[in-house]
Amino acid sequence: MLKRVLGRTKLEVSVLGLGGIYLAKVPELAGDIIRQALAEGINLFDTALLYGCSESLIGDTIKEGEAVLVTKSLAAKGDKLLQDIDLSRKQLKVDVIDIYMLHNIMDEERFDAALPGGELLDTLYRAREEGKIRYLGVSSHREELLIELIKTGAFDVVELPFNVIDRYVWEEALTLAVSKNIGTIAMKPLAGGVFNILSPELSPLALRYLLPFPLSTIAVGVKCVEEIIQNAAAVQSLVPLSEEELFLLCEATDKLGRSFCRQCDYCASSCPVSIPISHILTLWKQYTCGGMQEVSKKRYGALEVSGADCIKCGKCEEKCPYSLPIRELLTNVDGLLRGR
Repeated sequence: MLKRVLGRTKLEVSVLGLGGIYLAKVPELAGDIIRQALAEGINLFDTALLYGCSESLIGDTIKEGEAVLVTKSLAAKGDKLLQDIDLSRKQLKVDVIDIYMLHNIMDEERFDAALPGGELLDTLYRAREEGKIRYLGVSSHREELLIELIKTGAFDVVELPFNVIDRYVWEEALTLAVSKNIGTIAMKPLAGGVFNILSPELSPLALRYLLPFPLSTIAVGVKCVEEIIQNAAAVQSLVPLSEEELFLLCEATDKLGRSFCRQCDYCASSCPVSIPISHILTLWKQYTCGGMQEVSKKRYGALEVSGADCIKCGKCEEKCPYSLPIRELLTNVDGLLRGR
């Protein structure tokens, strides 16, 4: 497995990392997935407290020092951040976490607290001085905020959405980070798995597309061992995409438009009636782009809570990093999949 240096941390990390967001959804497979990742030469594992039992599943499988571990907290206050760091250490079963990130800086309050002199950044410094973390990181889905955080030079590693669909949005942030020798982790390289919905042959192309960019590593979430094997095989070759392959990939992205769900699930905890938003929007894409009309309608009809139960409160839209019109989408999907 090709390795690259993670910026000024000088850590050598595999160009393909394992994203831990899906592990909690397949806990019975997590151990096999993680062990296969190690066997393929993957040595960076990216997770977060938000990802359910993902940290514990990684901690149960990986020995301290066996891989570079990245995790994150959504805390808005310093005392909560310290609690989260200690909880992550316990769940990962390590004394020191390699990279600890301020997770998904999206609002002005947490942004200000992440700046020099701010409560969150000062807390990360304290945790590093106490030997609980090695390097400081930050992630965001808002480029303008991430650029300002990169400019401070306070962070050793940044994590940003980067894929063939969103590439133009994030090129400035990536270029700036590289100029400051800050390590870069690409999240959402497969746009939340949407390429698997369109066609299994597209995911390897989407990963190969990213290899020429100056990304330290590409963190990909998987749901089975076979996906790890497929992803690892895709990044073994540095041969650029052919014109035919690039056309195939770009043609598929044009079908998606902009209103598609990346499966980050930030909206999940905000819904007062527990609508499985990302699952419903996946069924929508399977219906409209994946050629799975009958299966999608059947699965939607079997849901206990559906788009028809939306009370239009808008809390989900406040949490969505991509500002999707979720209330409108749920209404449209309900009409489509129920045949109304």
